[in-house]
Amino acid sequence: MTVAVALAVLCVPVGLSSCTAGSAKATGATTLGQTRKVGHGRKPDADELLVIRTDDSTSAYGKPMQVSAPSDGSGVPVTLVTEFFSTSRFLFIYVDGDMVEVQETPKDRTVVPLSGDRLSEGTHTVEAVQYAGDSPAATVTMYKTAQYVVS
Repeated sequence: MTVAVALAVLCVPVGLSSCTAGSAKATGATTLGQTRKVGHGRKPDADELLVIRTDDSTSAYGKPMQVSAPSDGSGVPVTLVTEFFSTSRFLFIYVDGDMVEVQETPKDRTVVPLSGDRLSEGTHTVEAVQYAGDSPAATVTMYKTAQYVVS
């Protein structure tokens, strides 16, 4: 009986430390997500650069893509490099927090037309997101973002 009690006491701290490590990791992920405004209301599990480009400009680390709004009010097609997203999950694309496209089977490249308020002067954000269960109410499984500047 004494041996059994001693084993139980030894197992409890091990169980608690495992539990605490898991909680700390989860708390860190939540804290990281809370420092960033994600327009679609979900917190990313991991942030990575999304490469976006037009015929005249490409985004790069620390450098947003540059866009000139056409004087005739027409749209600007922007290509998103989406080759690293899973083809087994839907791909949701947001511009300034608004969902602009959902692809059932993502391709290596996705073209999103920018027009209207998305071509207003200033800095804008593009997000490409995949969720478990193919629903924005589910956990984020892949998240990439980029910015572009309209002048």
